[in-house]
Amino acid sequence: MSRLADHAERRQQVIRIARNITLTDGLEAMTVRAIAKATGYSTAIVSYYFKDKADLLMQVFEEALAISEQRFRAHVDAGQSLLECLSSLLPIDEELTDVWRTWFAFWSLTVSDKGFRAVQVERTELLIATLRTLMDRDGFRLPDPDASARRLFAAVVGISVQAVHDPERWPRDQQTSLLAAEIAAATST
Repeated sequence: MSRLADHAERRQQVIRIARNITLTDGLEAMTVRAIAKATGYSTAIVSYYFKDKADLLMQVFEEALAISEQRFRAHVDAGQSLLECLSSLLPIDEELTDVWRTWFAFWSLTVSDKGFRAVQVERTELLIATLRTLMDRDGFRLPDPDASARRLFAAVVGISVQAVHDPERWPRDQQTSLLAAEIAAATST
């Protein structure tokens, strides 16, 4: 393995460990010392890969967003229906449940920190723009496509919040059937 690949791998490992600590013990527990202990590296090595803790936090946050975006984009690129594309964002498996839990852990930062808020708003607006494109692609001619896309985004978030917090009452079929109903309501003219 080349030296560059080793650095990239090690950096990714630190991000994964930081995310796991966040998921198991909360954002406050994610310290350089805790990450160093979990990875077996010194704190100096962990610190080498990130400017500061804020940089590490941002990388963990962006990695979680990237996982859901990649899954969503794969469905969009495959030409799947609006329902299938949006369902790919729901916490219907362990990986996406962890993505949502990570996102929830960062919610206070997306409100109080300008950098995190900017990333959150940018990613949300990109998703909403893609939803408008998908609705157009699927032949929905709506008086206010932006409002419909925002409604669907809000539905995905709301369903996901409930499903993560009460998974027994929100299994996959419950999530997708409610999302289908929201799509029907949001796209009716």
